[in-house]
Amino acid sequence: MTEKFTTVFNRTIFVDANVILYHLFGESGDATDLLLLGENKRLRLVTSLRIVDEVIFKCLLWVARTKLGLRTKTYNKLKKIKNW
Repeated sequence: MTEKFTTVFNRTIFVDANVILYHLFGESGDATDLLLLGENKRLRLVTSLRIVDEVIFKCLLWVARTKLGLRTKTYNKLKKIKNW
């Protein structure tokens, strides 16, 4: 795990939305390893509110697709649903 990231130890790394999403959806072990290094204080991880907004939006779309069965034009359909 840590051998891949030894060159960036003790540095500040900007975390993009893809890293968080890959971790949340289990699509990349490297994303999880990177976040764990930040949790263990081997790296200083930073992000922005814009990135947090993007992650929340993508999670909302994922819920709409998997739980509500919306497949196409999910965003437009979500705007039409009331009390969701």
